[in-house]
Amino acid sequence: FPSHDIPPFNNETIPVELSQSYVQSQAELKGWDGEQWICIKELVDKESKWKNDADNPNSSAYGLFQMLKTPNGLNVEEQTERGLKYIEHRYTTPCNAWRHHKRKNWY
Repeated sequence: FPSHDIPPFNNETIPVELSQSYVQSQAELKGWDGEQWICIKELVDKESKWKNDADNPNSSAYGLFQMLKTPNGLNVEEQTERGLKYIEHRYTTPCNAWRHHKRKNWY
C-alpha cells in the first residue's frame, strides 16, 4: 500500500474510505483478513466511527483505535501501527479484542 496515499498531515481529517483502506492493507500483512478484518471494522467503527481525529474529552484516548495516551494529531499510519500492535499484544487477534469490547465496552 503506497504510503503517499495517506497524507501525514497532523490534525487533518482523512476520508473514512482512505483510513479503512489503509488499516485493511496493514491488517492483511498480519494475515488478518476475512472474519478478523470484520472484527477490526466493528471495533474501530464503535471506537471512533473511523474518524482519525476522534478525541475523547473524558480521557487521553485519541484517533481511530481510541488508544489511551495517543498524542493528538498523530497520523493514520502511526495510529494504525500502534493500534494493530496493541491488539496483537493484548488480545492476539482482532476478534478476541472485539469480543472483549462487546463484554466490557472497552478493549
